[in-house]
Amino acid sequence: MRFVKEAFDSNYVAPLGPMVDAFEQEFAEKVGIPYAVAVSSGTAALP
Repeated sequence: MRFVKEAFDSNYVAPLGPMVDAFEQEFAEKVGIPYAVAVSSGTAALP
C-alpha cells in the first residue's frame, strides 16, 4: 500500500517513472546483467 500511495502522491501512475526505473535496475542487478527493460506484455519484445 505504501508504494501505491507513493505512486498516486507523485502522480506517476503511467507506465514510466521512478518506480519502473528502480525495478529495472534492481532486477538487472539481481540476475547479474547490465540492463533490463520492463514491458507491459511479453509479446512486446518479439520481432
